[in-house]
Order: sequence, then C-alpha cells, then structure tokens
Amino acid sequence: MVGQIGSRVRGIILFARENFWQYRNEIFIFIVLGLLGGLLDGIGISMLIPLFSFVVEGSGSSGNTISRILEQIFSWIRLPFTLPVVLAAIIIVTILSAVVSLTLGYLKVKVSYDYENKLRQYLYRRTLGARWSYLLKQKIGYLESVLMGDVKVSTSLFTRLAELIIIFSGLGISTSSVFISA
Repeated sequence: MVGQIGSRVRGIILFARENFWQYRNEIFIFIVLGLLGGLLDGIGISMLIPLFSFVVEGSGSSGNTISRILEQIFSWIRLPFTLPVVLAAIIIVTILSAVVSLTLGYLKVKVSYDYENKLRQYLYRRTLGARWSYLLKQKIGYLESVLMGDVKVSTSLFTRLAELIIIFSGLGISTSSVFISA
C-alpha cells in the first residue's frame, strides 16, 4: 500500500516536472503573489482589532500586541493613530488584497489557457508527423479523445496545482499574522 502511494507520488512529480517545468517563472510569481495576498489578508484581519478598540474603548491603543505594533508603524510613517486613518488603512489593504487576488486569478487562467493551447499544438504536430501505417492502427476517435479529454484533464491538473501553490503560500502568512494578533 505504502509502496503504491510512493510510486504514484513519484509519478505525479515526474509528470509535473516534465509538463510544467517550462512554467516555473509563472509558478514563482504564483508563490510570490500568494505570499503577498496572505500577508495583506493577515494585516487586514489584524487591523480589525484596533478598529474594535476604537469603537468599544474610544481609543485604538489597547494592551494587545497587534495594536501596539500598528501604533508603532503608524508613528514611524508619521500618521496619527486615529479611527479615520485606521479605517482608510483597512480599506487600502483590502483593495490591495483584491488587486492581488484578481491578478492571481487572471494569471492562473492565462497560464492554464497557454498550457492547454501549446499541448494541443504539440499533439497535432506529432499526429501530423506520424507515419500513416501507425495512424491506421489507431482506433477511430482515439485522437479526438486524447485532444479533447486528456488535454482537459492535464490542464485541470495544472490549474489545481497553481491553486494549491497560491493557497498554501498565502495560508502560511495569513495564519501566522492571525496568531501574532492573538
């Protein structure tokens, strides 16, 4: 059982390396933008604590760690630590997080489409370059099945891989900033 799982994992890694290695720059961009998105999400969530302190206590400087850190950051960039400024900062961070999310979504779709298109072109070229005797031995509809079904599955795998990279890279940053604020 364990040997089967190990061989399947090795097979998936070899398949991914063989088929997706040409997109390593885009995968790196996914990681960087995922980390940035997670950081912005964590900061946005953490900034809610001082906001609640303003609403409940009338002042944003409470005894928690995140409020003190944000107050120091605001003083370092010479901004007053007041309710309107904190609200504006939350809005800006939320907008930046949305821009990062939209950019990631756009890049994921663009790269997935590019991968699918290049794979289809490669398969068409290989098919047109094949010997006639080899093509005669193939079942009717096999090429269509590969070009429509298998390419879609491979593209779906690439898309899911990109989504996992984005989620896990952002999750670590987002989770760590929430634990810091606790």
